[in-house]
Amino acid sequence: MIIPIVLQLLIILGNGMAMVAAQPWHTCGASNYTADSMYRLNLDGMSASLFPEGAGGSGGGIFVRGSSGADPDKVYAVALCRGDVDDAPACSSCFDAAFRRAMQLCPRSKDATIYYDECLLRFSDTDILNMDSVRRLNTSEIVHGALVLMNLTSEPMLPGRSTATANFTGFLKTMLTDVVGQVLSTRRHYAAIRMEMDDGSSSSTTAVPREFYCLAQCAPDLIEDICYSCLTNFSDRPVASFPGRQGWRVLGLWCNLRYSLPPSVSY
Repeated sequence: MIIPIVLQLLIILGNGMAMVAAQPWHTCGASNYTADSMYRLNLDGMSASLFPEGAGGSGGGIFVRGSSGADPDKVYAVALCRGDVDDAPACSSCFDAAFRRAMQLCPRSKDATIYYDECLLRFSDTDILNMDSVRRLNTSEIVHGALVLMNLTSEPMLPGRSTATANFTGFLKTMLTDVVGQVLSTRRHYAAIRMEMDDGSSSSTTAVPREFYCLAQCAPDLIEDICYSCLTNFSDRPVASFPGRQGWRVLGLWCNLRYSLPPSVSY
């Protein structure tokens, strides 16, 4: 499903959820609960307990996960801050804001995901916490519900020369390989890099070096094989389908990847 919007293109992968394409980006599940249901009570309990625990928990408070209640009304939740936002109170505040927005944007939905620039949050009636290794290595499971956001600028990244886009695609692949390698080498599974390339002109007077920025992140508890599979799957899709765009991001529950011309974080 592809939905064009002003300035951006949003695609949702492998999911039948409803969506919108303005920050906070969100998806809403089809199943609903009633206002006086046990599921709602468990959801309220989750919101009251998860964020304070996360502020003082492992991973510097950037990653929290938990469940509340018992089947069939059990609620599961995961929240992850962007890797450079390492201030626990800031992450807790973002998680709280994401939860409140989820309740507003997906009223009475049992499954909702919110993506802010600084954090993401999902709660669900499906167990999203303890996928076994077989399910987690399944590509469709990894990309389920991921959002792809593209710049809709009609001009290619390096306009005017047929070889420029091909050169840039090669450069982008190198940059993505580099950032994924750095993610796998860190305990927090996060990396942000800056790389520079020439615009492909043969003249030194017209060549325009450009700086590009790339950020990649996996949930801290993902094993390396799964993190690698998630990020490489995400990186292959935009490179193959949307070459030369001025920026894109792929947002998923277990990993996310973005690149752009202007930096959005500290590199």
